[in-house]
Amino acid sequence: MITEPLHVAFVNDKQLRFFRSPNNEGRPDLPWHATDDLQSVFGLNPAQCGIMTTMWWNGPFEYVFHTIETSDGPMTIAPHCVALAAISSLVELIGIGFAEDIDRTYSMGWTDACKKLYGDLRGARLEMWMRAAFDRYDEYDVADSTLDSFASRVRDSLRKFTLQC
Repeated sequence: MITEPLHVAFVNDKQLRFFRSPNNEGRPDLPWHATDDLQSVFGLNPAQCGIMTTMWWNGPFEYVFHTIETSDGPMTIAPHCVALAAISSLVELIGIGFAEDIDRTYSMGWTDACKKLYGDLRGARLEMWMRAAFDRYDEYDVADSTLDSFASRVRDSLRKFTLQC
């Protein structure tokens, strides 16, 4: 089955596609992002993308990644927490100003994708939906300390690679 993006944002003049959660059991969930798109936004070269992808798939929460079929072919998507760790890990490597711009633009695109998910919910109903969606991350067992530690390891691996080149 071909999956179409929920929302497409443009970050650093590159597309960043957001998708509905692959967890199709009818419970609230936040938008997921295309991992290759996020790497492209940062301007990583193919070798750096390879390092990052290997670390994601072999990291402490590799089970949260999913592959979906799109009109462009197979695509790996991941939940919002993975994007936060990626952005955090790349701040030092690419420079804080550039990373902050990417973070801000990512956040605006992610927010627009959220609005498409929750539709016309307002007030207490919207708050309940958002709380339930954020509670999903407890199920993914991705603690902030795990994300911080993992982001640090990604950053260190990419920095070592960059120094070798």
